[in-house]
Amino acid sequence: MKRSFFWKGMAITLLLIFLFRGIIYRSCVRYDIVGERQFAEITDRDLVLKIRKRIEDKELNLKEIMEVSRRITDHSLSFTTRKSSNETNAVYRAGKANCVGYAALYAAVIDFIAKEQGQTLQVSQLVGKLEFLGWDIHSIFGNHPFFQDHDFVEIQGPGTDAYYYVDPSMSDYFGIRFVSLRTSTVI
Repeated sequence: MKRSFFWKGMAITLLLIFLFRGIIYRSCVRYDIVGERQFAEITDRDLVLKIRKRIEDKELNLKEIMEVSRRITDHSLSFTTRKSSNETNAVYRAGKANCVGYAALYAAVIDFIAKEQGQTLQVSQLVGKLEFLGWDIHSIFGNHPFFQDHDFVEIQGPGTDAYYYVDPSMSDYFGIRFVSLRTSTVI
């Protein structure tokens, strides 16, 4: 009887962790902005057609633009620990990217959709450091270039002071849609 209770408790605990993974992640991990990268506009014909097909005859709000962009990015890329280009079109053609490529493609897709929809959004590809419960995660890995920093995206809606922070690589693999900043200071 005790064994059955233990396994039921474990199953419920794992289910709760899965269901509330975003809240747990945002409570434990904070992003600190240390820089910004420029992302290239989308010029790849296949990608342009793919995006236009997804949004044709639709008027999208900001959340819908972010969701369509997430899906396109997730379906177009798979994660690699190898060096990745920051050039959006090259990342799309390669089909593999690290956090730099994921952020570049996601930011460029949002920007492209917003322009197609006649909306003005501020989209930035940011470079950050991650802290887990106040510890600098990057210091654990020493001087390894792959763990030097981490790219994510900032989106500001039109006519609002609301900022959304998205880590496209975390979103793809763990389903965590939004992340939290350590401070509210924006560079």
